[in-house]
Amino acid sequence: ELLPPPQFSREGGPYTESFQLTLESEPGSMIYYTLNGQIPTSSSGILYTTPINISSTDIVRARAYKQGYMPSEPKTMIYSRIGSNVQGFKSNLPVVILHQFNTAITPGARTPAAAVFIDNNQGDTTHLIGEIALQSRILANIRGSSAQSFPKKMYGFHLVNEFDQDKDESLFEMPADNNWILYAPYSDKSLMRNAIAYTLGAGFGKWAPRVRFVELFLHSGNGQVTNYHYHGVYVLVERIKWGEDRVNITKLKPGDNLEPEISGGYIIKVDRLNDGEYGMTTNMGTLMAYVRPSEADATPAQKSWILNYMNDFESTLYSQNFTDPQTGYQAYIDVESFIDHFLITELLKEIDGYRLSNFMYKDRNKKLVMGPVWDFNLSLGNANYMGGWQPQGWYYTQLNASNCYINCGVRDWYVRLMQDPVYMQKMRYRWWQLRQNLFSNQNLSNMIWQFSDLLSEAQVRNFTRWPILGQYVWPNWYIAPTYQAELNWMNNWLMTRLAWIDSQMGEPPVFMD
Repeated sequence: ELLPPPQFSREGGPYTESFQLTLESEPGSMIYYTLNGQIPTSSSGILYTTPINISSTDIVRARAYKQGYMPSEPKTMIYSRIGSNVQGFKSNLPVVILHQFNTAITPGARTPAAAVFIDNNQGDTTHLIGEIALQSRILANIRGSSAQSFPKKMYGFHLVNEFDQDKDESLFEMPADNNWILYAPYSDKSLMRNAIAYTLGAGFGKWAPRVRFVELFLHSGNGQVTNYHYHGVYVLVERIKWGEDRVNITKLKPGDNLEPEISGGYIIKVDRLNDGEYGMTTNMGTLMAYVRPSEADATPAQKSWILNYMNDFESTLYSQNFTDPQTGYQAYIDVESFIDHFLITELLKEIDGYRLSNFMYKDRNKKLVMGPVWDFNLSLGNANYMGGWQPQGWYYTQLNASNCYINCGVRDWYVRLMQDPVYMQKMRYRWWQLRQNLFSNQNLSNMIWQFSDLLSEAQVRNFTRWPILGQYVWPNWYIAPTYQAELNWMNNWLMTRLAWIDSQMGEPPVFMD
């Protein structure tokens, strides 16, 4: 019989005054606990005999043992001692405290850590002392490529249960999952470029990552959480992966090695490969990485199938009869998703577009879908190379073999697609259709100013912590002296960009109300 876990006299969460923590379990049982994050055992844990003095930031894990019974599951509480200089901290955003407990989170393997999520109850003020939305042990690492050079790091983390297995939880009203990202806007001094792109991506009617702006405290050890640990405005983002509330396609299993099962679902991308990965390269040289299933999890048959599909698509796309509506490229791709992805990449002029962070997915017995959108921090004029600062000009024309980095495969697909008059007609119609609502001047400006209102308090603290306004941070072109100047410039850039693309799309059709 399995013992129930010990009972704690106080729930975990932020606190201000030291207290005595008592543990209870069934009569005749012994409780072992740890303060180092490890699962307590009768040999490695501390036998509980007297109340535990909690006076710092502690992670307490306890487990009950009794002769003739199976040990209980461990139970964990995280107590965050809040220092006097932040006891009055308040925000209109949710707050996250990320505890490292003297083991620094690194870009390498995921490190055990803990996180406390404090919500603002749908518009009320968030206080560090108060109700928590969730506390959890996590496995975390530092993410990003060029972003790793910034002092404000980006973190990826998995929520884990007592045995380090992934556990799904809802964070700040977003659908439950275990895999999340704390994105750190740094060179993007508007703090909102990714949030704008993901919001627009969702407006296409397909899934795009949901976001929540938060303020982060990054705590290194076991002392009090103070002003020193304030780490600025972050964006909590959903990770691109399989899931009913994420990329909702069939989850490909290891036994799915024959058609029709082997035909989906796959998530792939054009991006840098992780250490130890080889990716897949088409006959025409387009290098892509496996996302789901991962390269390690995909079977040889599955790798061969999706590579053959991409080879067939490319050979058809570059064939003489590529425009045939039955046997041409339309037999392989979801044309509407390709058009939407091209238009948002060009509208926002994302300088990594087509060549990095370019995701695609293919569901079972369905066509290849372009998207979801991802990683638009170098958009909306925030780049001093490849014409990124200029609101005029098509971005895709800036790319060539010397600057595509991974390859120009996706850019070349679009160049070929635009040689089809029918495709161009669809693309122009879609542009003018989007200009009626999602891409209208009013909607885009409203989005900027609504995010601005949401961030009005927190951005002051963020730029006090990171005093980079008026300073160059790679790859800024415009260096704003104030936060408001940054937003004004970005909004003006976007309005000019809209007008320029309008000038390239011919006469707008007449839309009936």
